[in-house]
Amino acid sequence: MPAVLIDSSVLIAFLDPNDRHHQRSVNLILNEDFKIQAATISITECLIRPFRFENYFAYLVLENIELIIELFHDLNRTIAFDAARIRATKNLATVDSIILATAEYLNIQLWSCDKKMVNSTKNSLYLGKLD
Repeated sequence: MPAVLIDSSVLIAFLDPNDRHHQRSVNLILNEDFKIQAATISITECLIRPFRFENYFAYLVLENIELIIELFHDLNRTIAFDAARIRATKNLATVDSIILATAEYLNIQLWSCDKKMVNSTKNSLYLGKLD
């Protein structure tokens, strides 16, 4: 079973039925042919809006995230170094650079709803609408 690293945008779309990428995210994540993984930093991005609503809601969202993700990858020195390189050369946000560096470090495909992020690496799948 191949492993994939999903970007925070995919998790957010999966959890939000009103997100325009929701159905595609659900279809891919619930496909049992993939081992779904994420960078731990994605938890931070996914919980910002729930914490603005109510602390309890953030804990519920975290529980759902932990049901979806089979393995979380923490930031290490190698990933941090590569994330700085990506940030400097590809002009991605720091969090996106960390997630992309994590996928490259693990040598697994990255799934994202962020076209700029997907265009920054060869081993990726864009979940957004194709233009």
